[in-house]
Amino acid sequence: MCLAEAQQLAIRFAALKGMDHAILAKLCIDVRDKYRYTEGILRQLSGYNTKLKDYVVLNAAIAELLAHRCIASKHLAARYVSAALEP
Repeated sequence: MCLAEAQQLAIRFAALKGMDHAILAKLCIDVRDKYRYTEGILRQLSGYNTKLKDYVVLNAAIAELLAHRCIASKHLAARYVSAALEP
């Protein structure tokens, strides 16, 4: 879980510096996978903290959402989508 959180910070800095959206998306998916792995470990433990599990599940969902956002940004920048989606 600590690796996932550290990687989230690195992703934010990379996004600010203009890193390619596809690379950011792959990093976000890796973060999601780390949180899902942590969730699996928590499920195996008896008496684990449900708030911690909720935190892990939420962060996995956020990482996946950010991956989708990065890919959408890439496609919008490359004009791969219909003009109907543009503002």
